[in-house]
Formats: sequence, structure tokens, C-alpha cells
Amino acid sequence: MNSIRAATLLRCSQCAVRSTARAGSAQQRLFATSAVLLKHGAVPSFTDVSSPELQSLLTNIRENLFLPAHLSESQTLLIEKEKYRRQLETPTKATIAGEEFTLKPLSRFQRPNGRRSLAAAVELMQEKRDWDNLPNLLQGMKTAAGLRSSRRWHPTLEKVISRLGRAGRQEVLLECLRRGSETGITMNSRQFATDIFTQFHRKAVDNDFNPQDTKKAFSWAEQAAVVMENPEHAGSTNLAGEDDPRTSPEVIGILLDLAAVNSSKNLAGKDDGNKVASYAEKFLNTPVALKPVPADGFDINRWMWAQVPILHGLNLAQTILGPKSKYADELRSRAAALGAQVEEAKTRLELWQATRPPKPVSASGGFKRTEGPKYGLELYMKLIAGSL
Repeated sequence: MNSIRAATLLRCSQCAVRSTARAGSAQQRLFATSAVLLKHGAVPSFTDVSSPELQSLLTNIRENLFLPAHLSESQTLLIEKEKYRRQLETPTKATIAGEEFTLKPLSRFQRPNGRRSLAAAVELMQEKRDWDNLPNLLQGMKTAAGLRSSRRWHPTLEKVISRLGRAGRQEVLLECLRRGSETGITMNSRQFATDIFTQFHRKAVDNDFNPQDTKKAFSWAEQAAVVMENPEHAGSTNLAGEDDPRTSPEVIGILLDLAAVNSSKNLAGKDDGNKVASYAEKFLNTPVALKPVPADGFDINRWMWAQVPILHGLNLAQTILGPKSKYADELRSRAAALGAQVEEAKTRLELWQATRPPKPVSASGGFKRTEGPKYGLELYMKLIAGSL
């Protein structure tokens, strides 16, 4: 055998040895009992909650939906593929951000559905300690189920936000916004931002504009307006036309109402800090028009969530700023125009509700559907027909 051929064979032999060693090493890594994984950081965890049912659901979500999203590719194969199941007869561990997990067989088809699981958990949340788990729940859903403010998730997130408002847990909503890049709750559209600000406003309305809750609601709404400038929300050097929430007359109008009510309830009706005048100027100068009254009854109800507070704010701002204010005439004109639309919407909503076939209470997308007076009419009765 000549020297060239011998050298070639030697190299091939060494390659074969290295290849076999790599294969063995890969096989060993596949079934390793300990692997430090930081693919998505720590697996979101939960604090104690008020009911065993909610605790069980959150545990199931964490172990069977969140955990698989944090596993390496080889460990994912290990829990999903039938041919590797025998390896799991021996306890097999995965260490993620310092926490040790025991791997168990789990096919993709056995994992909980993200949207339905989120809805079920939210429906079970009752006490403050339950709601405090929501940001981590959303964070896990974003990683494991692709949650984000998109068309696919939007109806679910709308209901989550609405449930937070009804439960009076607006401080949790603000925390979700602060952690928007993690939770997926982002104010990147005019309508979604409007949905969020109506829930901050609700804190004051549901407590009959008492001074303490009015102050809280206004503070939270202003903090949300600051958060809106962050990159994960609407933050950009360029405004996105009519869909940019920073120029939304609905968002600005709700802030105007909260500023006016806060002045009335906490500042003896004076515009200390110039908040009412500032928001009045922003509202009157925004280049974007208010949305017209929609045709569908459900949409009319949602339309009134924002428009009724705006009308209330326009009327109250006139009183606080006084007839000699440079904004007085335009505030009065805009209030008259919007007032006519609100009256039309109220009439149409009452007719729609009276003639609408009754629907049984049932689940909608995992959320319980409830019957009763529409919130748009409740707002009208409190803010326009009432004395709030």
C-alpha cells in the first residue's frame, strides 16, 4: 500500500471514529437527565389562588402548555415521539432557569388549547390574588400559544380586558401594559387602545365617581398614555394615520372626562395643573374624527362605551373652564353634535335590545355569556340622564 493511500485510509478511519463519537454524544444529549435551558427564560409560575379548581387549571397550563415551549428540540422529541417513551420510564429531568422538571410523555394533541385555557382561567378568577397571576399567565401564553394583539387573539383579549374592568382590577391591566412585550397586551391600534381606556374609566363610573376611585382611574389612564409611547405599543417617530391611538379622539376624550371629573371631585372644580384645558385642546385639535354611529346593535353598545364619557367630559369641561375660556364655543359646538349622535344611538340600542330574540346564557370562546342591560345604556343613564 503506497503512502498516499495509507494516509487517505487513516483520515477516513479517523473521520468515522469522530462521526460515531458525535452520534453517541447526540444520543446522550437527547436523553440527558439535566439540561440548563434558557430558550425563553424561566417557565412562568403562579402564586396561590383562591380555589382548588383554578389552582389545578393553572398547574395543568404550566406543566402541559408552558413547559413544552421551553424544552430543547431533543427534549421535545423525547416527550412527543412514541419511540422514545421507554426512555421516560426512568425519571428524566430538565433544569430550566434553576428549576427542575420531570419530563412526561405529552403529544402535541394532548396540550391544552391556549385561548380556551386562558378564558377558563379568567372566568375562575375572583379575588385580588387570582388576578395578580394574570400577567404571568399572559406571558406564558405569548410564548407557548402565540398570544399577541392580532386578529386571531383580539376577541379573546377584548374579553380579558373587559373582565378586568368588571372586576375592578384596572391596576392589573396597567401592569399588563407595562409588560406589554411579555404579555402581548399592546396598544398598537386605535380600537384596542379605546377598549383599554374605557376600562380605566369604568373604575370611576362603577364607583359613582367617588373622589378616591376617580383619582385612581385618572392616574392609571395617564400612566397608560405614557406607556403607549413605548416601542411595543404605539411608540414610533411617525404617527400611523387615523389608526394611531395617540391621536385617537376616543382616547383623548376619555382622558378629558377623567380630568374634568377629577377636577370636580378632588380639586373643588378648579383646573389646578391645567389638565382639563390641556386635554380639551388636544381633543379639539386632533386631526382624526370621532367614529360615526355603527349599524349593528353590539357595535352601537361598544360605540357608546367611549362616546358617552366623551360627551360627559365635553359638558363638564365647559363648566370647569368657564364661558370665557378660549375653548368654550368649540366645546359647546362639539358637545351638541355628539349629543345628537348619542341620543340617536341610545334610541337604536334600546329598540335593538327590545326586539332582539332572547339568547340563553352560554359560553362564547370559553367565556360565559351574560344577559342583562348593555353597558352603553348603563353609561347613558348614569352620565347623561343621571347626576354623575
